[in-house]
Amino acid sequence: MPPLFHLINLFLFLIRLLLLLLLLLNTAAQLPQRLFFLFLLLLLLMQQLP
Repeated sequence: MPPLFHLINLFLFLIRLLLLLLLLLNTAAQLPQRLFFLFLLLLLLMQQLP
């Protein structure tokens, strides 16, 4: 895979992480569920990265 593909993957990963953090801040009442969801999503995203 070309390096550009890795850069795009990393960029999309950071965007999704930022959106999730904003979601966490907006829904602080449901924090334990959101943290668990964030943890699962991070595991999935880490598997996508090389």
